[in-house]
Amino acid sequence: MNINFKRSFLIILSLVNIYVFFAREAFSEEAQEKKSIVTLDNDEKMMSNIKSRISACVELDNKILSYVDKIYFLKDCKLRLIKGSEIVNKLIQIRKKKIINLTSEVYSLIPIGENYGNDEYYNEFEKRNALSLRELCNLYEKGILTSDNINYFFIENCKRRPFEKYSDVLLFNGKSRPIYSLQPQTIEIFPLGRPVLIEKNNLDIVESEGKLKKHLPSAQKLCGSLNRKVVTFHDSYYFIEDCHLFKIKNLTLEIQKKADNLGGIQELTVVQKLGIPEGEEIRSDEVLKKIR
Repeated sequence: MNINFKRSFLIILSLVNIYVFFAREAFSEEAQEKKSIVTLDNDEKMMSNIKSRISACVELDNKILSYVDKIYFLKDCKLRLIKGSEIVNKLIQIRKKKIINLTSEVYSLIPIGENYGNDEYYNEFEKRNALSLRELCNLYEKGILTSDNINYFFIENCKRRPFEKYSDVLLFNGKSRPIYSLQPQTIEIFPLGRPVLIEKNNLDIVESEGKLKKHLPSAQKLCGSLNRKVVTFHDSYYFIEDCHLFKIKNLTLEIQKKADNLGGIQELTVVQKLGIPEGEEIRSDEVLKKIR
């Protein structure tokens, strides 16, 4: 009798435990579902709590907002239309911002401001971490830079030398120099240098040199204070001694550092290159002994 009672009790207890287990699972799923619904409705709840322009600006400041088919950035209590999907992607992927959908009521509360473009994004998020001119020079010397795939610059002696047209970039880039895409504000940090001139054939070079040589100043005047200095012209480096150009066989890092400490490597003008007579090549170790 007692044995049968114990068996019946154990069976009933097991059934109760099974019921409680499934009841908890069902309750957990229902709670999770309700939580998801709340998350999905967060934007709408936020919109319903906004009753004035002031509350809209407080709740939505520095957020990405969408209305109909346009995307805005709320800044200084104004809706600023974002120009370009690239900026939207940066705000979402890099700045970890999400897009909030506006209702027509809230949209009508906030005035429209100026567009939000590359300059605004750069000044707000990137300017504080911008590299110095020296750091940029070390990174991009002898490289080609562009910000829009329309305007191209060759970086030489820490200056940006513009190309007149894209076909010149292709001709100039026979040595397969790297082409970097940067923000326009970063490129503008480089001082502007002379345009890159591409001669189509040797005849053009001879004719242009001939015209210049007729009106050249004296070599001494062209040398000026460049004696015992390292200079450059296009892709070549020279050492000036006794008002003669000596082409450096291999420019080393030691020469570059010493030249930087003495005021930097100056770029020759076309007139200086044509008017200063050239000597033989010079080794880098000789340059290190003579430079001052």
